[in-house]
Amino acid sequence: MQTLSTTKPSERSIFRAVRPIMLVNGLLLATLGVSMLLPAVVDLMADNDDWQVFVTASLVTSLVGIGLYGGARGTVTDMSTRQAFVLVTLAWILLPMFGALPYMWAGVVPSFTDAMFESMSGITTTGSTVITGLDYAPPGILLWRGIQQWLGGLGIIVMAVAVPMLQVGGMQATVRIRPSIRPRRSCRGQPRYRVR
Repeated sequence: MQTLSTTKPSERSIFRAVRPIMLVNGLLLATLGVSMLLPAVVDLMADNDDWQVFVTASLVTSLVGIGLYGGARGTVTDMSTRQAFVLVTLAWILLPMFGALPYMWAGVVPSFTDAMFESMSGITTTGSTVITGLDYAPPGILLWRGIQQWLGGLGIIVMAVAVPMLQVGGMQATVRIRPSIRPRRSCRGQPRYRVR
């Protein structure tokens, strides 16, 4: 007996294109969630009540990450350049969003915007802060800031290794996104780019 599929072929191809992005972002979120347990242990040892914030944020982040990863199991590992750009963009949005949860739930910053700024500055290893009285912040929060900067530094190293493997530089990416840009040779043999 033949089973009928309720999804259209175009819906299946879109999901097939999104699955590698879900897989990698799920793995990144699960890693971020597990790393939130270290500040929880430090706060528990320091007898600070913020350990509950880190455990809750870890559970939420890990469950979303495992859900994304589980939904994309069995994915073909080939990834196009366009998928790689979407993957990196979503990673730079999702990781700081979930990394902001401990700042917001611990009450260290007054708003989600400040928590997002704090998390983004940690992931990008900028080091900027909106936390006032940083010297008197709970030890778990201080460790969390350090972990985010460490993970961000590792991410930059991984991207520096991965981008040359994609054989995509700045101009090659522009040419792939906007095909009307074509290289032309100058009199010295150096490529120059012009927009048609």
